[in-house]
Amino acid sequence: MLYNLNWDKTAKPDVMSVEGLVAWLEVQDPHTKYNWENPFTCVFATYLKSVGREYHEHSFDVDIACKRPWIYGAALARARTVIAGRI
Repeated sequence: MLYNLNWDKTAKPDVMSVEGLVAWLEVQDPHTKYNWENPFTCVFATYLKSVGREYHEHSFDVDIACKRPWIYGAALARARTVIAGRI
C-alpha cells in the first residue's frame, strides 16, 4: 500500500514546492492584493520571506503569480491547477 501524507497529520509539504505554496496560500486572506511587478511584495517573495527563504531561491511556475488578478485567492487557484496538471 502506498504511503499517503494525509495519514500523518504532522507531515508538511516541502516549503520550496508548489504544494508548500498552496498550503501557505490556503491560510491567507484570498482578497489580499500583491504586486507581481515588485520583487519585494509579489506573492513568491512574501511567501518565501514567511518561511525564511530568499526570493532568488524559488523555481515556481511564474504563471501562478504573474497572471491577473493579483490576489492570493487567484494565485491559489492557479497553483492548484499546476498541481492538478502533474497528475
